[in-house]
Amino acid sequence: MYTPVTIHHMHDMERLIASCGFMPFFANAIPGFSIWENTPQELRFNDDVDGPWEWKGPVILNGAFAYGKLLRGKAMYVTLDWYKHLANWRRAHTQPSRQELKVLDTIRQHGSLLTTELRRLCGYSCPRQAREGNPLLRESQRLTQKLKRTPRIEGLETCLTRLQMGTYLVVADFEYKIDKTGRRYGWGVARYCRPEDFFGPETLQAGCSPAESRERIARHLVEMLPGIETQQVDAIIG
Repeated sequence: MYTPVTIHHMHDMERLIASCGFMPFFANAIPGFSIWENTPQELRFNDDVDGPWEWKGPVILNGAFAYGKLLRGKAMYVTLDWYKHLANWRRAHTQPSRQELKVLDTIRQHGSLLTTELRRLCGYSCPRQAREGNPLLRESQRLTQKLKRTPRIEGLETCLTRLQMGTYLVVADFEYKIDKTGRRYGWGVARYCRPEDFFGPETLQAGCSPAESRERIARHLVEMLPGIETQQVDAIIG
């Protein structure tokens, strides 16, 4: 059964995730069921002391949990024992689009990539010449593309969110800029990787049907969170 704890150290955060199997990062439809709600105010976005926001990357790198936008497009940790069942269920019901497959294949070729690298490699960044060129030329190019009725390309963030929700991608780390004193600053740029490459392909072998994986997850959530509603279970399982 889920018991809220107060997170003072990174190890508290890891123990909470391990004990629950599924742990959203931010507050959600289940009151009290998140890392953020179990964190004292003084450890939230405090420039003078590290907290869960700064521990996200180190917890990921320990290799025991999958992390990404797994809860209706919001961040959640899942232990590997449960992630294989989540992947077994979601991959049976989620097929990447053509654009998502392009993003996924680009990451596969490089092992892992930062968001900024993906923008360049997948053609999301506008060429410098187009940005700095003649404004009449840019308008002409825009109208030409409009007349061609070119299909709308999914934004990169949309692709990455859908691939994480489908369990085709995980966040492998967060990389920060470093100031002159050696301190990190900024929000951190996510590095993405396929779970097969990050954890090993064997970690995704559930050994049962997708339907059985779903039933196992649902049973675990109901046992851990007595009184949880059906739609809340569905939100976590996806």
